[in-house]
Order: sequence, then C-alpha cells, then structure tokens
Amino acid sequence: MSDSEGPRWDEDPLVATAEVQRLYDSDVPFFTKDRIREAYKSLQENNEPGKKAYTRDLDGKLKRFKIKTGEVFADPDDDSEWIGYPILYYVSIQHLLDQEWGWNSPYSNLRVVHRLERRDKPAEELDQRRKHESLQRAIDTWRDSQSWKHLKSTLSGVSIAPIKKLVAFALSSMRAFSDVPHDNRSLFQHALLMTLRDLLLENTAQGDDGIKCYAQDPAYSEHDIAVLQSCGVTVVPDPEGFLEVDEETVVISISPNVPVKQVVSEIARPALIIWDSIRGNGLEETPSTDPDSPRLQKWIAEHYETLEFPHEPELFGRIAVYVRHT
Repeated sequence: MSDSEGPRWDEDPLVATAEVQRLYDSDVPFFTKDRIREAYKSLQENNEPGKKAYTRDLDGKLKRFKIKTGEVFADPDDDSEWIGYPILYYVSIQHLLDQEWGWNSPYSNLRVVHRLERRDKPAEELDQRRKHESLQRAIDTWRDSQSWKHLKSTLSGVSIAPIKKLVAFALSSMRAFSDVPHDNRSLFQHALLMTLRDLLLENTAQGDDGIKCYAQDPAYSEHDIAVLQSCGVTVVPDPEGFLEVDEETVVISISPNVPVKQVVSEIARPALIIWDSIRGNGLEETPSTDPDSPRLQKWIAEHYETLEFPHEPELFGRIAVYVRHT
C-alpha cells in the first residue's frame, strides 16, 4: 500500500520512463547509501500519524508521504482489522519501467509504504525455548550433512577477501522442526548463516572484534529476535542491514520480497554472496520480487566467480555462491 501525496503532474509518463531508461543505460546509480540513509532519517524523525516523511527521486526531487502509524484498516472480507506502520520500499528497474504496475512516477524507486499487521494477531504458536531447540536441531543436522561438507570444500578452494561481518536478508520467521523439508527452510537458512560464520572464524584472522552477524527481515517475531540474539545474531530494522553491507561483508539473501540483488549491487561490492542464482538479464519474463537485471548480470560477470551451491531446493531454492575476485 503506497501513501504518496499523489502523482507528479509535472511529468509526462512516457518521457519520464524514457529518461529513467537512459539513466539506467548510462550506469547512473539507482540506489546509494546516502539516499537510503536520508530517507531512513526522515522516516525516523517523522514517524507519527499525520506527519510527512520524504524520499528523494532519481531526478533529485523530493517525494513526501503521509505517515499513518497505528491507523486501523478494516478488511471487508473477514471483518479483521489491520494496523499499519511505515517502512521503506525499494522498486526494481523492471517495475519502474512498467507503466501498468501502478507507481505514479518512474523516478520513484525509493518509497514509503505501510506494512500491515493484524490488530488481533494470534499469540505465537512456538515459544522461545522450542524455537531455539528447533534451530539447534537444524544446525546440528546441517553440520552433519553432505551439502555442508560440499560447500565447505568448495569455499576452501577459493581465495576470499577478509570478512568482518555477515548480513542476512529475508530468512523469515522460524517454525518448529518438521518432517516436511520445505517447512524447515527458515531454520536451515539460519543454520547456514551461523555455520558459515563459524567457518570463517576458524579459517581467517579477524582481529579482536571477530565477525559480526546481522539479520534483517520484518517477519521476525519477538521470539525470533531473542533466539537469534542468543546465537550472536543482531536483528536490525530495514534499511540498517543494507547500510551495514560493505566490501568486507558476506551477504546471504534467499527469495526476498524486495529487490535485494539490485540494491546491494548498487551500494557495495561484498566479498562473498549467497543468493538466488542469476540466470539472465531479468527482462525476458515477468519479474519476481527480487529480479535479475542487465546491470546486475554485468556486475556479477565483471567482479565475481560463480560457484555451485549444493542442490537443496526444498531448503534453499535455486541459489548460488559468488566470490569477489581478489
């Protein structure tokens, strides 16, 4: 749900779309830490009902959004009520250029929307202790798996730049350990995060500060946050995960609902990346929420070696490992 003040009447949509395409083809950065940081600061300073936060469009103009924190929205289908709270929203190049997609300006690739949560949200079914036990079981199972052994062997054969932090995106809320592999996706994705951190700590000299570990996902519950904190993982709100990413970072992102690949590739050049495999330029088919793009495809080809991730589609989907050239 978007809440801008309305369309920009000063632009012709077709002309604006052509200009955005020109900017993209000219390698003008579409996401920068400065723009993200500026929008985040505005949102923090104006996070009260009725106030207006702003983001900066690609042409430098400010776009203002009315804040509706705590406003209740009724669902006519089932009489449920939802409460909105504002978050930043990132728009892929595919959606910017799609005039039928619904954004009112092709220049607006960084926006404020309101995420909705049920007002009468049911109590979490899995308590903190059981969630921690499920995660530990997943970690133990993953450590003993041939897939983890294969991944360790793969990484041991390449040169990896110094690592000071890991940042994970969209690993989702953790469920109870299940006999159905697909239901364990979040548990094993977090197990990957922690075993990879431990491996890097074992194999590289990191200095006194060790390796910091961050996770960003609005789906985390209070129990998720507590369990992850007990495992040495700091949960951060959007966009702090993006702002942490730099050249000494490992990025893990699996099937996110935002264009993580396009954002990360614009703001940094991480040392190691594990995310959905890049299979084209992203223009041939209906874009996903985290689509590939021509610029991303070129960026990977120029700066990274692509390595195979063990075949575990039920747990990780189709992901790959990208190691930056050293």
